[in-house]
Amino acid sequence: MTVVYWIAGVLLAGLGGLSALFFLLFLGSGEHGPRKRALALFHWFKLLALLTVNYAIWSRVALGVINLIRS
Repeated sequence: MTVVYWIAGVLLAGLGGLSALFFLLFLGSGEHGPRKRALALFHWFKLLALLTVNYAIWSRVALGVINLIRS
């Protein structure tokens, strides 16, 4: 794994855990403040997950193009 995947994994674990924690706080209290925080963190989680997938795909495409040019 590259450094990018390790960083993304740590950030995804943190964002997912905090989102779940705030959602549980919302379920326990019924207030809308924790719900808004949970949704905001979940949206950041989705963005980071999609960026990581994009990085994985486009890095392989770029390496494939570089290998085609070299041969």
